[in-house]
Amino acid sequence: MNTAALTAQPVASPHAHGGNSVTRTMFRVQMALVPATLYGFWLFGWPAFFLWLLTILSCLGFEALSLKLMGVTRIKRTLLPS
Repeated sequence: MNTAALTAQPVASPHAHGGNSVTRTMFRVQMALVPATLYGFWLFGWPAFFLWLLTILSCLGFEALSLKLMGVTRIKRTLLPS
């Protein structure tokens, strides 16, 4: 029987860290969506751009409202990247 295998520290596989952060992963997701977004702008024109802009502004507005309802005082600092 291999005693080294019995004394090694186990790794909790669902919680193993591969070196990526949430920020880095979300940045990669956003960069992956850029070509599809630009193609949608080209394919559908200005209505697609205005819908995209309305969506972004709505997300920021409702996030600010949620933070205000939670009592967060630094809303601008929380929403905008530093």
